[in-house]
Amino acid sequence: MSEELPLNILRTPELLLLATLRLFAQSAWRETPMDWSDGLRAAGLPPASIDALTRLFEIIAVAPRRRLAIACMHQTVLTPDEYRFLSMIAALQHKAADEARETLQIWVAPAAARLALPCARLLAEGLARQGYRLPRRWRHLPEPIEASAGSLERPVAFYLH
Repeated sequence: MSEELPLNILRTPELLLLATLRLFAQSAWRETPMDWSDGLRAAGLPPASIDALTRLFEIIAVAPRRRLAIACMHQTVLTPDEYRFLSMIAALQHKAADEARETLQIWVAPAAARLALPCARLLAEGLARQGYRLPRRWRHLPEPIEASAGSLERPVAFYLH
């Protein structure tokens, strides 16, 4: 990746969502899934917003156009897909639904994106109601990293980078 997106510039709302995303991806690779939603509950997000994120993850997992590159918890930079995920939620908090839909359509087919968008919106609204507003950062989105099917141990929609 030519453009590094370091974690040290992220704010609390972005770090909360990023940690949740990374825990979810890590859990997808385990025999016994772990509860990735503890941080969101501790942050006071309403159960409906947490359920919406679960549905969003399920839609992406069931109907991916390609696998999302998600870094392990120890990485100090964002992957392009992590950046896009944060940007999508920020766009929804700033009433830019078309931008969020475009991001979803990178990951899933248009019909799946239509199902996923209300889930992402409910998450964005729940975060905002609790004071977790994501800033609009860079306008230029980095290119996604493509996963080689042969390099993956299991066929999941998320892979650890």
